[in-house]
Amino acid sequence: MKSTLAIAFLTSLLMAVPAAAGNPSKTPHSHEIDGEAAYKANCTRCHIAIHTYSARSERTMISHMRVRANLTKDEADAIFQYMAGEQKPKAAPTHTAKGAAIP
Repeated sequence: MKSTLAIAFLTSLLMAVPAAAGNPSKTPHSHEIDGEAAYKANCTRCHIAIHTYSARSERTMISHMRVRANLTKDEADAIFQYMAGEQKPKAAPTHTAKGAAIP
């Protein structure tokens, strides 16, 4: 009886593995992280202003802060690009709060 249940359980697990794998094209890297938003969400808790340092110094500091602030590698990279000025600027809004177009 126990061996039959064990075999049934293992078979159901093996059948569930491909279904749990999901769509392989959807990876955590499929979307770009906004460095400015990541900086504001994580860094401004302790740091008020953005200081400019050499790229080497910034990379070292961000590597250390990645551990302290519990950042993912993608978040740390996005913050580095934002601080280095390498991130593409966001498009300016074309409407005011009331919905009128900006001239």
